[in-house]
Amino acid sequence: MAAISFGPIFNPPVPFSTHLNHGFTNGTLVMIGGSVPLSADRFDLNFKCGPAENDDIAFHFNPHFDEGLVVCNTMERNKWGKEEHKHELPFRKGHPFELWILITYHDYKVSVNRRHFLQYRHRIPVHRVNTLTVTGCISLTSIEILAQGVSEIVPL
Repeated sequence: MAAISFGPIFNPPVPFSTHLNHGFTNGTLVMIGGSVPLSADRFDLNFKCGPAENDDIAFHFNPHFDEGLVVCNTMERNKWGKEEHKHELPFRKGHPFELWILITYHDYKVSVNRRHFLQYRHRIPVHRVNTLTVTGCISLTSIEILAQGVSEIVPL
């Protein structure tokens, strides 16, 4: 099956939000290019179950530059779940990055600069997820979403 592309969107402003009418599915690949300002303390990327501020967040990816770690979590019914920490920071202030997130039946597979970084198991069914948001101290150069048929060709 061929991939369907939603983008790319070049130099989107932050905060950024996009809603996919048909949602995210197994095999969806989200590719984000950007850079981290020297003054960055943190940014977050959220895969949400709707565009409203209080909609559930299926996957919250939150690098903390002050602590040198990445926090991942899920918010359901306005309550955060148990945080998962990765005590490593694949981003460097003042440098560009490529962030790829592959959505599979079981998890989100995250790579940074073409190197596998982490996996985060679904706590909310992926068929509910339809919105991507990016906020915080980050500069975006591109966002592209490829749906279906990409899982065999992506090194995640």
